[in-house]
Amino acid sequence: MSQILLRDFPAALSLTDRTVIFLSEKLDAILISSDKAVRNYAGKFAIEYHGILWILDQLIDNKIITNDQLSEKLVILTKNKFYANNSELMTEIKKRLNSTN
Repeated sequence: MSQILLRDFPAALSLTDRTVIFLSEKLDAILISSDKAVRNYAGKFAIEYHGILWILDQLIDNKIITNDQLSEKLVILTKNKFYANNSELMTEIKKRLNSTN
């Protein structure tokens, strides 16, 4: 925790955000976040990052869920205010919905 607190992170990043970034670097792990500030920071420091849609893509690609299950999950996402208010995410969600039909 002291290493996280001593590091110069942007003010827009919460302690949780900072912890996730720190751990992804320390563990050389993929950072999973849909938060724009976190993703922007990760991109600047060459930290591999992805969001919820990437996870769903991986589940389909690895045949862990079916297209019908994907459609159900995507419909749920469209009802979430966080996603519904983001036109870029909604475009990506609609693309995936169209490809499952």
